[in-house]
Amino acid sequence: AYCPIVVVPYTDDDGNLMHLNNTITKVAVGSDESKWGLKALEIAADFAAVWGAELDVMSAVPNLKGVDGEDAVMESYKEDLEVRIKPLQEAHPDLKINKQIVSGPAVSALTKASFDHDVVVVGSRGRGGFTGLLLGSTSQGLLQHAAGPVYVVPRKYVEAAESRLDTVPSSPAEVPTKSLEEIAGVEEIPVTKAEPEVAQKIEETIDPDRQ
Repeated sequence: AYCPIVVVPYTDDDGNLMHLNNTITKVAVGSDESKWGLKALEIAADFAAVWGAELDVMSAVPNLKGVDGEDAVMESYKEDLEVRIKPLQEAHPDLKINKQIVSGPAVSALTKASFDHDVVVVGSRGRGGFTGLLLGSTSQGLLQHAAGPVYVVPRKYVEAAESRLDTVPSSPAEVPTKSLEEIAGVEEIPVTKAEPEVAQKIEETIDPDRQ
């Protein structure tokens, strides 16, 4: 896909119909330092801010139990997460942002998060962690077993956005403008306003419940 998509589950793993909220109060996002992970983080923050929801930012680390230097590695992940979150706090000062470092498979953490969050946001490609999980069988596992909507930010969307930025002129003066008369094939056609009775019938056809 060339734009973000939202996958909404219809039934759970047992075939029971899912009850989905029509309000959003908690949003989770899986994030790493790749450009895909950063874009997913940005979109999740904007989305949560619009709804007035809390944002839980989750960063996955390998299972380091018993590994030398475990504390140092965890501290490094925490510092990286703080750096990624700082621009969000500046852009959305009223947004409540919670940080989580989770150990183990990213798909398990996100699937678990889907049970107590209204939406889970994730990128579709990265070098590892969360944004790398939507490749092959792992993506199928998340999308098939999530208990709520999954908001996917695809790689093509991020790359297309970057491409558009690369071609934006540095100054508005560099953008050529043309009048309608100069554009071939463009013709201005007058539109007659419908009579009140006809307009009302059209409105009733489009929206029968409108009072």
